[in-house]
Amino acid sequence: MLFRSGIIDLPLEEALFDRYFNDPMSPMRCVVVTDAVSLMAGKGDQAVAYAKSLSSRNTDKLIFNGVKFFADDAFLSLGMVIENPGYADGRQGLFMTAPDQMVETMRPWWEAGFQINVHTNGNGGNQATINALDGLMALKPRTDHRFALHHYGISTPEMARRVARLGGIASVKPYYSLPSL
Repeated sequence: MLFRSGIIDLPLEEALFDRYFNDPMSPMRCVVVTDAVSLMAGKGDQAVAYAKSLSSRNTDKLIFNGVKFFADDAFLSLGMVIENPGYADGRQGLFMTAPDQMVETMRPWWEAGFQINVHTNGNGGNQATINALDGLMALKPRTDHRFALHHYGISTPEMARRVARLGGIASVKPYYSLPSL
């Protein structure tokens, strides 16, 4: 099970994770990915160090690994950023992190060696996220970084090739894909 933490109440969430997943009767393992923006809002300059310290609490059933960002909104809300051909009603979708801020927002985490996970759905969000990965690799090349695009809803074959060339991975929601015309 993969779970994102830090959106509601980080100390409460951490206590609940510990209590449930480290219970001998719990049949599951959980990898916790911390919401980087929420952590930065709560911990300021200490956010990266705090996130690194979470790994000292890893057990065989509860693993703190990585941070998560949000590129664009969601498929179901029709808020993902869709570029050509766009939405039929003219809407643009909503970026959760402005494309021109992605590299700088992710940079401290990238430089600290974190696995970065990005919620991205529309082709606009995917393009911005891939551009951010490219920018991060230009600043500080890393191998086996496992930069992950989560959902990766609407994309193109060129986007997929670019993700692969940059060493990224995608957690794909195939039912978002449009058939080739």
